Formats: sequence, structure tokens, C-alpha cells
Amino acid sequence: MTNQSQSSDLLAVRKSGAEFTAFVKKSAGQIVMRVALILLCGYFYMSNPEQATFAVLAAGVLLGALAQDLGWFWRASSHWPFIEQVIDWQKVEEFAKEKTSNAD
Repeated sequence: MTNQSQSSDLLAVRKSGAEFTAFVKKSAGQIVMRVALILLCGYFYMSNPEQATFAVLAAGVLLGALAQDLGWFWRASSHWPFIEQVIDWQKVEEFAKEKTSNAD
């Protein structure tokens, strides 16, 4: 992700606020993939009792990752008023306007 794209995303959040729907839209691919993999683990759990331990472990890891993402959003959104005050918005706008920027 480039400085320009991160800055554009941050300016969009500044404009609309830290909304859950925006988070879901931005993370939709990851969420869908994790839910599909959790369902696949459920299928393996039901169809192959000998490997149930692995299916439960894998589903737990995926659920944990999903919970971590949601927790990150809730923490960041609850601190958004403070974050918004301490960000140098002029610098963010400069990064957003750059034609080329270094990739991380």
C-alpha cells in the first residue's frame, strides 16, 4: 500500500467518520475468505471425525483472526476523536496529492 492510497483512505475516514460499514466494505474480501474457510472446517469436522481436532483448531484460528480484526476496528473507532485531533492533516493531504509515492 502506498502513502498516497493510505492518505486517501484516511481522508475518506475523516470525511465520513469511522463507520462500521466502511470497514466491512474495505475488508469484505478477507471477511468472506475467513467465513468460507470456517465453513469448510465445519464441513471437514462433520465429514471426517478422525480429523475433527484439526478442523476445530483451524476454525478457532480463523475465528480468532476475525475477532482480532473486529476488535481493532472497535478500538480504533472509539479513539477516533483523539486520533483525528493529533493527525497532521496538512501532511496527509500532501501525501494524497502526490503523483508517485514509495510503496511500503
